[in-house]
Amino acid sequence: MVLENQKHAAREMFALLIPFTADQTLSWISEQIELGRKSGESATTIYSEVVGKVVHSERVAEALVHLVETDPAVVCELAVASELMTKDKFRVLFAQEPSERSLEEFVNIHAREEKYRVFSEMVADQPVLLHLDPRKTGVKVPSSFGTQDRLVLRFGHELMPPCDNFMYNARGVEATLSFGGQPFHCEIPWDAVFILVGSQDGDMKVWSESAPRDLQVEKVEEPESMQAPLPQHIPPTTKDTHVPHLKLVE
Repeated sequence: MVLENQKHAAREMFALLIPFTADQTLSWISEQIELGRKSGESATTIYSEVVGKVVHSERVAEALVHLVETDPAVVCELAVASELMTKDKFRVLFAQEPSERSLEEFVNIHAREEKYRVFSEMVADQPVLLHLDPRKTGVKVPSSFGTQDRLVLRFGHELMPPCDNFMYNARGVEATLSFGGQPFHCEIPWDAVFILVGSQDGDMKVWSESAPRDLQVEKVEEPESMQAPLPQHIPPTTKDTHVPHLKLVE
């Protein structure tokens, strides 16, 4: 009975959170367009930011749909953070204090978990190309790449040269890679990753809201050497890329 009451409350809060998030997104978009015009930002830059925000809202909805039945407490915690449910009501329902987690933090956590899951599935069968922003906090790569807006690295089992000290977990992926014949131990947190590509079958997953603001993500062009043995570090293509919706490209 208690669980049913919790799920019922979560469903009610879900029905409020979706329009609440949509209203926030629309207000944010209007403000960004106006600010962009006043500051002289290009239409392309404004469009990229808007797309990222829309994808962010889609992720909130997708995650909430799943959590209504599997973890109603999280849905209600988000409702408390959004001032759609009182703390007292949450305490009565769940006999605990609500966390201070915001919608933004919730989406980031969900994205990290998804990147970890997708990478784990991909790397079990083939090497994986990580498109990442090397400027993000926690990224450890050779300093010569630290100011780029995108870096593509290759991770996997049984690579040549080998991917030494290779490991990955809920925080990110790390390994000692070769750069021009010189080894460097790289550490990549999931927050820095915005595209994962299977280097053999070409399957791709994109998180456009994680991409750098100054990089559009429409499509990913394979390096010319994609069918040949690849180096662990792949120079970025010269063309920009932009993916308006999160999707798996077959």
